[in-house]
Amino acid sequence: MNPSTAHRYCIDARGRWAVGAGFRHATLQAGAMNGHRPTGRRSAESGLLMLASFPADGSYLGNAELARMLDMNPSTSHRYVSTLVAVGPLERDPATRRYRRAS
Repeated sequence: MNPSTAHRYCIDARGRWAVGAGFRHATLQAGAMNGHRPTGRRSAESGLLMLASFPADGSYLGNAELARMLDMNPSTSHRYVSTLVAVGPLERDPATRRYRRAS
């Protein structure tokens, strides 16, 4: 991915998504959730943010890598990625247990 076209997504002080250029993957800014568990709209935003974190070139990411990128607990990251696999936008490689965007 070209660093000049990559973006970093975060939630600003008013609860809106903000975008900044120059980062490799979409990441959630530390503290953007203000210590609250994602529910409702924020849960959907977190799932979409996770989906946006996957490279468009089809390369794979592991759960621990996703958790670090999104500043999430690995078990939380696994719940989101499992849901995205179940509904179809992600696929899992059973041999490596890594994930990528479904083709």
